[in-house]
Amino acid sequence: EWGRFGARRRFSSSFNLRIPWNINANTGMTWNSGNPYSLRTGKDDNRDTNTNDRPSGVPRNSLTGPGFFEMSMDFSKSVQLRSDRVELREGVTSGPVAGGGYYGQRTGIRMTITANARNLLNNVNFQSFSGVQTSSFFGRATRARNPRQISLSVRFNF
Repeated sequence: EWGRFGARRRFSSSFNLRIPWNINANTGMTWNSGNPYSLRTGKDDNRDTNTNDRPSGVPRNSLTGPGFFEMSMDFSKSVQLRSDRVELREGVTSGPVAGGGYYGQRTGIRMTITANARNLLNNVNFQSFSGVQTSSFFGRATRARNPRQISLSVRFNF
């Protein structure tokens, strides 16, 4: 048996930039149209001992729930705590050097402080809708995605 599956339209974007004081800022946005779910009678109409029958002529996943929207934002700042470079003579340095990736070479001990915010706008995103006609929850969500979450972290690289 066939039926639609998943959201029909999706959009996702992210934007990364370096703001003053060498702080990295990342923002992301995700949107999609509603997911389908099935209409069910809540009765055993065909006597197969399952109460998940659909009304006659109604296809699988014929109903659509609301869409989804979420924005996230991260800020991070790296600070050099100790350098492993040794000055041989004025202007010339030597010492263990890790390969690029962070706007040049990394050496010594670095500390990175990060703040993350998920679902920044605290948008309510409902999920898992009840399509059972005999249920008091018919057409209502049975769960929701997480509300806004903010976390702070500190990482040491050496």
